[in-house]
Amino acid sequence: MEGNQRVSGALQQCDLTSVMNEWTEIIEHVLQFLPGASLEVCKRVCRNWKEIADRILKNRIPKVQPILYGWHREDKSGPSSFKAVKLEGCRQFKDATGERIQWLPLPPKVTIMFVNNETWEKVSIPMSCEAPSNVTPTKSNKKIRWSSYKLTIEEYINKRLPSNCPILGAVAGGAIGTPMSLGPSLEIESGPGCAIAFIPEIPGLEVHHFLLPFDYDSENLPTKEDYENMTGISRDKHIKAMILLQASEYDVPFDAAHCFWSLNRDIAIAGGKVDNIIAPDLDKKSEDEACILGIAFSGDNVQAASVMVESHIRDPKEVECQIKKLKDCNISEENSFAFMFACLGRGYYFYRKSNVEADIFRKLFPRTPLFGFFGNGETGYNFLPDYSKTDPYVETKNKNYTFGSFDHGYTTIFCLISVNPTLPV
Repeated sequence: MEGNQRVSGALQQCDLTSVMNEWTEIIEHVLQFLPGASLEVCKRVCRNWKEIADRILKNRIPKVQPILYGWHREDKSGPSSFKAVKLEGCRQFKDATGERIQWLPLPPKVTIMFVNNETWEKVSIPMSCEAPSNVTPTKSNKKIRWSSYKLTIEEYINKRLPSNCPILGAVAGGAIGTPMSLGPSLEIESGPGCAIAFIPEIPGLEVHHFLLPFDYDSENLPTKEDYENMTGISRDKHIKAMILLQASEYDVPFDAAHCFWSLNRDIAIAGGKVDNIIAPDLDKKSEDEACILGIAFSGDNVQAASVMVESHIRDPKEVECQIKKLKDCNISEENSFAFMFACLGRGYYFYRKSNVEADIFRKLFPRTPLFGFFGNGETGYNFLPDYSKTDPYVETKNKNYTFGSFDHGYTTIFCLISVNPTLPV
């Protein structure tokens, strides 16, 4: 009798284990269709769900995810006429951005956003029933519907990101971006425009940011100690690419690009002058304390190059020859993204045709999302290492650049960055 009970108990335990295993498989099959934000919520259900969600997130390939909002000029409309064209069927900013953030496959670690002035100043998102975070509910206001309160673009995006994910970027005359569908990259020169890059945690890649003051003393080239004090980035981090965004109202008395190049000649540099910079806690600093935003990319797996389309180049064929130099660097395109910083004087009125440079870039790099802006001046230089060689920088080390040679006008700077999965982490 006791033997039968033990057998029955063992069978029940076996059935329970089998059922639990089957349920785990079913749960994992269902959860794998959820975006990153939903999986983070699922982790709170129980230990089993947390293990499943962690496993799903770990198996996803981390890539930079783009979102684009805005209207694009049609060539047929002519120089004085504009026609609004919906991008991906979205007219409202919250539909084009907020809803899509929730569907990112992996939670972002850093967000880079380029917005044009019209969108930054005019687009706001109503909060129907939610009080501002800086307002404490009291007996007198707890019943108020906060329908009259509106979020800025930065606030709206920030509320939909992980708490430790900074938003970095700039406000400029025009935006350049790539839709989430990885369709054609667009140069948005007029009308609403906002391009966002969501960078998840990628093995072998670190993203740093820092703010530089207006009155930095640079009569002498900085030492490595000065560099660490300026940026807060440890000297043992090998920076591969640097994006420098300068508020154009300041005539900065030092050449930040030349300063960083003098310390590290194996670095791609790009950027430009913008109307405003976007960075965490910017409101806590005075204008003189934060006139340049730096975004640095480091890591053993990172490859980078930059190229300049000079002011005299008008022929699209010549533009393609310049951008093709990035192709000749033999950078892995499997997990790549790029930046494009163009002068306001280029674009449609320069070529008498819209989207010339962005189209050429996507022709050469069809799987690489492109982000950038039209600004009031460009920063950068031709940094073209050959990653097919044992020492990619052998030809770049011997070149010399003088103070001021990184600042340009009527040009376009491209910076290509890749995280090569075949390199050791």
